[in-house]
Amino acid sequence: MEGKEKYIEVKTTNNGVNTKFFISENEIHESEIRGSSYYLYRFFNFGKRGKEKEFYILNGPLRDQLNLKSNSYSAFPSAHEENIY
Repeated sequence: MEGKEKYIEVKTTNNGVNTKFFISENEIHESEIRGSSYYLYRFFNFGKRGKEKEFYILNGPLRDQLNLKSNSYSAFPSAHEENIY
C-alpha cells in the first residue's frame, strides 16, 4: 500500500450494525471512480456508553456492497415557461 493514495469516507451511527445511514450519490460515484483506492469505514454503536466502538470497512465500488434506497431528488423546472410570472 505504500505510495498508493487511499480515499477514505467515514460514516457513523449510534445504533447497531444494521442501522441505516445516509450516503450521497456523489459518494457512490466517487467509489466507482476510485475503485480499489476507495474505502468506507462504517462505525456503529457509537453513542453507546461503555460499549466498545465497532466498525467494518468496505473497499471499492459501493453500489454492489450496499442496499441503496433513494430518499431525495434533485429538482428543476420542466419546460413550462408559460407559468413563469
